[in-house]
Amino acid sequence: MSGIMSWFSTANWAEIMGAAAAFMLFFDRLAKLTPTESDNAIVAMLQKVFAVLGVKVPDVK
Repeated sequence: MSGIMSWFSTANWAEIMGAAAAFMLFFDRLAKLTPTESDNAIVAMLQKVFAVLGVKVPDVK
């Protein structure tokens, strides 16, 4: 258990959040290519999670 806790304190959170934001952008683009209600719901839920974490994921046009 202490190994997990030490990883959390030493993890490079900027890189982790950057990778997560890139995943969010990819999934957003995929959802816009194949628009369905379930895709839109998943993207909206992920955007809410990122908003709570304080990460702004820009909308690429």
